[in-house]
Amino acid sequence: MNIIRKIKIIFILLFIFLNFENLLANKILFQKNEIIITSLDLENYQNLHQDYYGLKIGNSKSIKNLYMIIKIINKQIKNNPNFIEATNDIIQKDVQKFKEIYSEYIISYFLRYEILKKDFISLHIDKNGVKKLDDLFKSKINIFSDTNCQVISKTIDFKELKTDQKKKIITNMNNSSIFIDENSFVCLSKQKKEKVYNLTNVILLKEGNEKFIEYVHKSIK
Repeated sequence: MNIIRKIKIIFILLFIFLNFENLLANKILFQKNEIIITSLDLENYQNLHQDYYGLKIGNSKSIKNLYMIIKIINKQIKNNPNFIEATNDIIQKDVQKFKEIYSEYIISYFLRYEILKKDFISLHIDKNGVKKLDDLFKSKINIFSDTNCQVISKTIDFKELKTDQKKKIITNMNNSSIFIDENSFVCLSKQKKEKVYNLTNVILLKEGNEKFIEYVHKSIK
């Protein structure tokens, strides 16, 4: 056996060994209704969630969220064949950019769910108004005159903002800088991001998952 062949065999064996180690490390943590969540899925989702929202999330909550995301997106794909194509253009750039970090599987589901959730919350605000938001989000907001949020132009109560400005904050909390009006930007602290994040969850819980699922079945035709 020549040396080149020996080297090739060594590389093949090393590749098999490394992948075998990965398979052993990738444990199944949850399985229900043909949805499987592994330890790597969980890790990818938690990292993506923290980078996207700036918030850490525990294992139990992560598994629950991920199951709901996969369930809703799978139902949407089943009931609406155009859904994949309709959302590809929106998410493709981010998927290609970050698929090696979070896995293409997780980031695709995550971003498609965020599209539906954003539309649903926006519709909820249009339909039900913002009084409930004002009652739940009793905080002052710094308005900056620059996109880097270095110069504060004014500080006002959240309830004093216009409805469309509130909607922009609620539906774009993952952005480091949120444009709400001409020369007006909002940069949320971690504490306020947590408040907004919890507020969106209150909206979803109030409407109920079934209503949300019913909504996504009718959207993006």
